[in-house]
Amino acid sequence: MISSITGSGNTANQLSNAVGTDNNQLGKDSFLKLLVAQLANQTPTNPVDGTQFVAQLAQFSELEQLTQIGEQLTGLQSSQAGMISNQTVAFLGKEVSYPGDQVTHVEGEPTKISFRMGSGATDVDVVIKNQAGVEVARIPAGTAAGPQTINWSGLNNGVEAPSGNYTFTVEAVGKDGSPVQVQTFGRGRVDGISYQSGYPELLIGDQRLTPADIVEVTG
Repeated sequence: MISSITGSGNTANQLSNAVGTDNNQLGKDSFLKLLVAQLANQTPTNPVDGTQFVAQLAQFSELEQLTQIGEQLTGLQSSQAGMISNQTVAFLGKEVSYPGDQVTHVEGEPTKISFRMGSGATDVDVVIKNQAGVEVARIPAGTAAGPQTINWSGLNNGVEAPSGNYTFTVEAVGKDGSPVQVQTFGRGRVDGISYQSGYPELLIGDQRLTPADIVEVTG
């Protein structure tokens, strides 16, 4: 590139065009080399215009500042990613709840089912279904408004249901006979963490959730 510079006029134009049209590809080292080459090859009888030279130095200063900011942001992102990864590992083995309707049942252990009622009701039933959509249990629940948690023994007509994922719905009827609004919360144990998507995901059964999805963590 230096050998092709023959005059101050052409060199100044080349420098200005290079910076103005392809600033993303011209690094600070290349910029400085080109600037030095311009000074070394200027014609004594026609030196580089002072105003243009100052403008080029200003461009170099701006490029240097942007480079430093980029390096700082990269370091900050790396640090933040490490902190998030460390925090995510703390979820391993924990039971968590999240907005949803799926629970993970472990044979021989009671399964917690959580939901929130928007208002009081006269009749409330929690209906649990297996992955085939077949009802396996129907449990009466409290009628008060607000958050509730009940335990499913895991029994299906007196027989222990196998371990696996189940879904549930809450059938709540108000005093006027109309349905009551209910928000359900899935529950499960975090048994793995995945970074395949470029960010941490908690593996709960066959589900993938982000830490932001979690509303409660228990032991």
